[in-house]
Parts: sequence; structure tokens; C-alpha cells
Amino acid sequence: MHRQPLIRKYPDAGFQLGSDSLEQRPHAAARIAQCIALWSDVDFQMARLFAALMGATNDHTVSVFLALRSARVQKQILHAAAKSTLTTPRDVELFNAYLDIA
Repeated sequence: MHRQPLIRKYPDAGFQLGSDSLEQRPHAAARIAQCIALWSDVDFQMARLFAALMGATNDHTVSVFLALRSARVQKQILHAAAKSTLTTPRDVELFNAYLDIA
């Protein structure tokens, strides 16, 4: 299905932007907070994956990875680390599946 304007799809939906818009929609605010909290964990797990690929046993590798703010750059260094570390097709398949989900 092609994208449709919100008003045509949901004609009774109210649309509001502004500093108090989340107060008017507490369920939406809760979902947004949940997404933010979950994404923090995804970031951390990707950093742990990078540390494991690098064979690091300290928190410095995780800190360096998390300092990279661009998701594109994070994925590039994960791919580079995986390319030089993973040796079996199964490991590469699992790695790619993980990144697809993330």
C-alpha cells in the first residue's frame, strides 16, 4: 500500500506539535520513552559485539565505539572487525542477521 496522508487515512485524528503535545498523549509519550530506552540497549549490545570481535576485555573499546555517533560509521567498523575476525560462513551469517535486526 502506498503512503497516504494522515488526514485521509485517519480523518478524526488530531494533529498537534509543541512542547505540551506529549502531555496530551501519554500513551504516545510512553511508547517514545520505551523506544529511547530500548535503543540505548541496542547501542550497548552493538558496542559489546565490537569489543568481542576485537578480542577486548576492558570497557575502553565499548567507550570508543559509543563515542562514534554515526550509525553508519558504527556499522562500517563492525563490518571491518567482522571481516578480519569471523572465519566460518555460519558466523558471518549470524553476524549479518544481527545487524539486519539492529
